[in-house]
Amino acid sequence: MIQHAMPLAATGLKIDWTRMPTYNTIMSVAAGAGLLLVVALGAARSSSRSHCGVPGDG
Repeated sequence: MIQHAMPLAATGLKIDWTRMPTYNTIMSVAAGAGLLLVVALGAARSSSRSHCGVPGDG
C-alpha cells in the first residue's frame, strides 16, 4: 500500500484550476469588477474635469 502511494507523494497532487467552475466564476466576476472600475474612474475623471474649470481635450 505504501509503495503505491509513493509516486503520488513524489509528484504531488495536480489540480487543473482552469477547469474548475469555481475558478471560472471568480475570474469572470473579477474581470467584470475591473471593467466597472475603469468605467467609474473614467466617469469620475470627466465629471471632475468639467466641475473644476480644467479645459477638456476638445
